[in-house]
Amino acid sequence: MENQLTKTNNEDMARLASKINAITAELGAVGQDGTNTQSHYNYTSYEQMNALMRKLLPAHGLSILPSVDDIKEYPYTTKNGTPGVRTLVKASFLIVDCETGFSIERKFVGADQDFGGKSSGQAVTECTKRFLLKLFHVSSKNDVDPDSRTIESGHTTVGWNGQNSQAGQQWEDGF
Repeated sequence: MENQLTKTNNEDMARLASKINAITAELGAVGQDGTNTQSHYNYTSYEQMNALMRKLLPAHGLSILPSVDDIKEYPYTTKNGTPGVRTLVKASFLIVDCETGFSIERKFVGADQDFGGKSSGQAVTECTKRFLLKLFHVSSKNDVDPDSRTIESGHTTVGWNGQNSQAGQQWEDGF
């Protein structure tokens, strides 16, 4: 016989998952409204995702509370001699059902690089956007599958996700 606490948690998780599913269904494919002119690709902007979330989360009784757990910055120099900073971010996102108070926490990583001192803020924004895109299974219908291409330009000292990098070696907490 299932105890009452487990039954309540399962029911609360089911309600939360149903709300996430409803937002996923309502979002559908989200267009790529931004263009990176340097690297020549289109993307779904944080501003667009945030505007959608400001409407959908309250309408479905959900709240997502972000928290930055760790930030690591790594200086680098381009092949042209320009100094920059690469930032890796670990964050937690508390997803709360505002009706029941039930919540789950999920962790996510993000990264960015910049030449003008904005790398940390950009990495936090990128992490948040990517978390939302993955949580709600957002596709633009023009997404490039990471398996469809490889980088042939050589070894990267700091990877996007911390793998094969200094950051990956320093974050040995299982995250």
